[in-house]
This record gives sequence, C-alpha cells and structure tokens, in this order.
Amino acid sequence: MGASKKLNGFLSPYLKEKGYNKKGSCYYKIENHIAFCISLDFPSCVRAWCHILPLYMPTEFIHLDYGNTIEPKYVNRQSFLSKYDDVTDEQASRWVNELTQELEASVFPFFNLVGSPEALAKYCVLPKERKSRYLPYEGGEKLYRLQGYTALYLGKTFRAKGYIKAYKKAALENQHISPKLVQERSAEADEMLRLALLPKKERNEYFSTLCDTNRKAMFG
Repeated sequence: MGASKKLNGFLSPYLKEKGYNKKGSCYYKIENHIAFCISLDFPSCVRAWCHILPLYMPTEFIHLDYGNTIEPKYVNRQSFLSKYDDVTDEQASRWVNELTQELEASVFPFFNLVGSPEALAKYCVLPKERKSRYLPYEGGEKLYRLQGYTALYLGKTFRAKGYIKAYKKAALENQHISPKLVQERSAEADEMLRLALLPKKERNEYFSTLCDTNRKAMFG
C-alpha cells in the first residue's frame, strides 16, 4: 500500500479525536474564524506541514503561507517513506507516532498561542526570539498583509492603515515577483484601505460574508 493511504489511515483517528476534520490532504479545525491546519505533503518523500488560514482574508485555495514544515523529531525518517514505495504498517505507525509527539509538543501549543484574531494580532508584534518557528516572520509582505486584515477584522482601523501602507510599500519594492503580481498586491492594499473607511456595520458585514464564503469554498 502507498504511503498516502497508509499514513492517513493511522493519522486520521488521532486527529479526529482532537476535533479535526479532513478535506483532501488537509486536516483542519475552525475556531474564531481561523482554520488551524495540518497537511500531509507528498512531493517525493513524505512530509507534514502545519499552518493557519484566517477566513477573514480573501483566498482562493488552502494555502501554506502562514506555517512551516513540522520537524525535527521525525524529519530523518522521511527518506524512508517515499511517495512511490510501499509502506509497512510498522513504518507508518512509527512515522505517525513521531509526528503526533511533535504535534503535542510544539504544533498544538502554537495553535493555542494564535487561537483567535486578538491573540494572533498580539503574537505578530512579538520579538523574533519569542515567536514560534511555525510563524517566524518579522516584517515583509506576508506579515503586513496578515496584520492588516486582522486589524481590519478587529475594527482597529487606525492600526490597520499603518500595516496596509507597509504591505503596499513592500509589494512595490519587491523585485522578486512579476510586475503583474506587484500590481495585484498594490490594488489589494488600496482595497484594504477602502475597507478601513467603511462604516463599522458595513465592514462587519463584509467580513461575515467573506468568512462564510471562504469556509464553504475551502472546507465545505
């Protein structure tokens, strides 16, 4: 039996007991309009990834932007679990056991640390040495975008404007993406600034609709 089916067979009952559902290769739990995700990835050798997906941010797919690979305890085991080879029950059980130990030790505590938009906003401004390896960013487009939408969602419009301007500036100065992407991200920043100017009721309605739409599209 291939690695994917075998590993999921061992992992699914464990995560189900923890309150996680499964969509494709992603196990997820949604709380406070944030999806907490654990994904198995099979590029060639097996690896696992944890990430969060705030439903109040526009998205078209379950992306891995806000997360990282889960390691280090089982990382050396990956080379023995190829996507294309048969995997024994013993290999799968050992791999999943080591993975679940790491989930308990570091991933679930990280999820708890950023368990709400309010907690996530506080986490994002922590100094680097206090951040988890699963969301280590300091500055840059990804973090500014996350902070901007989180502040908008929380109604902190003055703070949001600062993050949005930083997001746009970082996008315009990014020489590693195409001009089309620069234009798209700049336009998104302008739209975020427009949201900041909306009356509170309209902005809340926008995010309520967006969260419902993303939940159905990503995990429905």
